[in-house]
Amino acid sequence: MMIASRTIKDVRGDLIAWARYWKTKEYGKGFSNKANSEVVRELALNAGARSTDKSANSIITPANIESITNDIERLKPEYKKAIRQHYILKNKGKYLSMKELKPLLLKAELALI
Repeated sequence: MMIASRTIKDVRGDLIAWARYWKTKEYGKGFSNKANSEVVRELALNAGARSTDKSANSIITPANIESITNDIERLKPEYKKAIRQHYILKNKGKYLSMKELKPLLLKAELALI
């Protein structure tokens, strides 16, 4: 029995899902609106009981997103930058010119196969 290998299309689909998840966290829809000192004060007043806040420390990342994140973390820095610019920032970040971005992005995607 032959094991089906991942294709570039599978990788791109995974990266789109990964970017959609982290983009919501990055733009304030998932991080705390309380200062750390406020959380400590609240813990002291409530005898250690923590309120249901959305702090960065309490984010539970889905397993598939965590897997993709770990794969991306193993890439070269320029590959990570290309993935972030293309998938999360939708080329608005302009860290790289389009001429630089396309080959780096393709290499990054191929490295994730």
